[in-house]
Amino acid sequence: MVKRFTIILTKLRAKKSEQMGLEGRDFWRPIFGLIVLQPLTILWCYLFNIAYLENLGLFSIVCTFYLMPVYAWYERKYDSMEMDEKPVGWPY
Repeated sequence: MVKRFTIILTKLRAKKSEQMGLEGRDFWRPIFGLIVLQPLTILWCYLFNIAYLENLGLFSIVCTFYLMPVYAWYERKYDSMEMDEKPVGWPY
């Protein structure tokens, strides 16, 4: 009985991990990264005499939106790998 319950629970988790919806952490992680990296980015622009808004400002915002679905995919992939209890690393 316990084994059957475990199998059903594993299948339900697998179905959940296949869905590609964005969760809160998938949205907020890149936003947080954008905010935290700005002092370093501004310092970089200052040291190398680069116009921040013309070069890195817009690029940072575009990268933030690009990373949202990437993080969502990675989290789902990691969760499914964790359920399979595979050794460290990607199964090739």
